Amino acid sequence: MTLANGQKENETAPLAKLAVELGQGLRNARKTRGRSQASLAELAGIEVATVQQLERGRGTVRPLVAVMAALEIGFADQPEGLSLGEWVTGARTKAKLTQQSLATSIGVSKPTVGQIEHGRGQIANLLRVFYALGLSVALRPTSRP
Repeated sequence: MTLANGQKENETAPLAKLAVELGQGLRNARKTRGRSQASLAELAGIEVATVQQLERGRGTVRPLVAVMAALEIGFADQPEGLSLGEWVTGARTKAKLTQQSLATSIGVSKPTVGQIEHGRGQIANLLRVFYALGLSVALRPTSRP
């Protein structure tokens, strides 16, 4: 993978670390709120197996977004009021990258980057994008209206 700053990086170890960090963050947030995997699944409108996958840093982005909304959490650096896709798009634009140049640098297709920027796709690809753009997977509570 070529990072936004032009450096090459072995992606396996850092991406695995990000997946673990994301999964642990979700698990910790669920437990802090006193929820079981089953009650969180019901609240988010997904299957228990999907919650289990997410807590291992795997799965797809749409259920991740649903779980984060149900737990009232967001990514630590994600501005309030911006969707995940809007935030990622803004970070890519700020890095002066096109969807194609980002896709090429992380070894995915341009439509894959487009999916991530629309809140869809695989978490593995979301983590590739986060890593390349220097975005953190740390989580924080969201503000309540």
